[in-house]
Amino acid sequence: LGGAGAMLFLVPMGKLADRWGHKQMLVAGFVSLTAILVLLAVSMPPPALTMLLAFMLGLSYSAVLPAWNAVLSYLVPDDQKGTGWGVLSGIEGLGIMIGPVIGGWVASQYTNAAAISISAALLAILALFYLILPQNKLVSACGTSQHKKEYSHEPDRGS
Repeated sequence: LGGAGAMLFLVPMGKLADRWGHKQMLVAGFVSLTAILVLLAVSMPPPALTMLLAFMLGLSYSAVLPAWNAVLSYLVPDDQKGTGWGVLSGIEGLGIMIGPVIGGWVASQYTNAAAISISAALLAILALFYLILPQNKLVSACGTSQHKKEYSHEPDRGS
């Protein structure tokens, strides 16, 4: 259900991120991921509620992914798209391999709740980071059209 929640909401959340702002979507997504993981770690919800929380995890992830990818797109130079995305995808792939290994080790040495709690704490740190990060530090000097609209002193003329 988590994957279904993400799949169903990736495009709508991407549109919302373009309209609302990437920073706001990152903060909202990381906060909601944190809150849901905390609920899972500290309680033993009945199966139906667990399924709903899994769906909500996917929905929360769909708030983060388009905004995160949009921010990353400004870090890749126009003349090095293949190389830049290859490097970023490689780093992401490394995290996809290492995260479950560490999480599995924590769960086997301690408890599943400990592994989930650590994930929630890391996501809370990310939420706080994006909350305090100034908007102009989130994107390159060129900025995004959203960034330019937000910080322009001229009214938006429907560009």
